[in-house]
Amino acid sequence: MPKKASRITLRITNVGVARVQSITNVDALLEGVSDFEEKVMPKDLFKKLWIKINGQNSWDENPFVWALSFNVVRSSKHYR
Repeated sequence: MPKKASRITLRITNVGVARVQSITNVDALLEGVSDFEEKVMPKDLFKKLWIKINGQNSWDENPFVWALSFNVVRSSKHYR
């Protein structure tokens, strides 16, 4: 997509590699998982979602994943 057509710009601040099972509860919350009604730990919710997306044995395989940190770059332009 051309830069002028994008509605959001991200500036990558850190790139790393980690095993999927090394995710913390704080990291899982930052990934967007939460369920305050069931009182389930965020890491357990992330695991459940990971398995739903990637298959039954995917969590046990504990693959390497990219861990990216970024900042949203604000723009004064308004897009329609």
